[in-house]
Amino acid sequence: MKTVPFSALLAETCQLIGLDRNTLNDKSFAAIRDFTNRRLSMIWDREDWPDIQEIQQLWPGTLISNVVASPIPVLTETGNELLQENGEALYFQNAENTIPVDITLNPNYPRVYLRDFSDEAWQQNKIGESNVNIINPFWILKEDGTLASAAASQYNFTYTVGDPTTDPYITGITIQMPWGTPQWTNISGSTIEFVNNPQPIALVAGQAIGCWTGDPRKTSRVRDESYIVENMPNLDTNTTVSTQIFSQDLFVLRFENFNPKFVLLRAVAPFLFGTRYDATLAYTAGSQVYYDPSQASSAYNPPSKNLPVAGNFWNAYSNAAIGVLPANPSFSWRLAEIPFRFKSYLVNSVSADFLRSEGRATEADSLEGMAEFAVQQQIDVLLRQQGQVRKMNMVYTY
Repeated sequence: MKTVPFSALLAETCQLIGLDRNTLNDKSFAAIRDFTNRRLSMIWDREDWPDIQEIQQLWPGTLISNVVASPIPVLTETGNELLQENGEALYFQNAENTIPVDITLNPNYPRVYLRDFSDEAWQQNKIGESNVNIINPFWILKEDGTLASAAASQYNFTYTVGDPTTDPYITGITIQMPWGTPQWTNISGSTIEFVNNPQPIALVAGQAIGCWTGDPRKTSRVRDESYIVENMPNLDTNTTVSTQIFSQDLFVLRFENFNPKFVLLRAVAPFLFGTRYDATLAYTAGSQVYYDPSQASSAYNPPSKNLPVAGNFWNAYSNAAIGVLPANPSFSWRLAEIPFRFKSYLVNSVSADFLRSEGRATEADSLEGMAEFAVQQQIDVLLRQQGQVRKMNMVYTY
């Protein structure tokens, strides 16, 4: 996505409202920031802007965060390991020729609580006697070099729990899989379905505005999938805060089944509230600052004429110690991106709001009209000039 730095919006807005960036004070900066934040939220959801939308493939269920084969006992005789002809150790094998595999579940929502199983299963400790399915399965590399799908069968399981005294939930399971090496990676996207406690849920970072059985970018022969947007609960830990996504940016989607989905997501609008970066302070996760890495300065007016200008707001997604400067990429900071498509609208509308707050209504009305014209101009670019029209659904036309 092409973006525009906030410093560019600030410069043009100051020109329209008659402020000098050389003498801009914190109060005026805060007013422009707050007006920009208000207008940004208004324009964000107004149209189907392609700049802030993307299609993601999802597999509903409880997300897997790690898969490892459990250690297998080595056969011994009189305390010595038994070896094969090639010198490798002999391992204990059961009649089914399976291997225990430990699957760790993602600690974030959706969690699988023991209370969600039937009372009989929970109270009589029979939860593990039910089955699990692996959705979007990974593979098992067998001894003979062939691959076996993890979804080839259902599995009984044993499980471990978190928060055992208050509201226990399953943190990991162990299942018996075909003898071999699990070929799982953290980008596999594999999920678990508990047959006696189905949770066809997915966690997404953005607003869902469409869902289909296939990829609408490749074919029009796809069907709409229904879904329900649910509230993201407050968990007992801070696990939903990471260096990538804040928990308030997450949405819960509940589907009718565990089939693969293609979901059109609209990114969450940035929320602007930060002040100038202070190098003497340590910042905690959730804070925000204004800073220009190109200028190495948080000044409103760029101090160096021979350097690029890109002043922006930066969100702290983890604690940032003193001296850890906002940068891209960074383990602590992430840029609050503003689409370039909104530039003219934001400059004119924010200027109108600022003038209106000072009682200059006539000038504000003129800029308000220019802001609306900027929106219509971008719509014209998308629809008429670029022909950005969704494909027709051809499934039920006969």
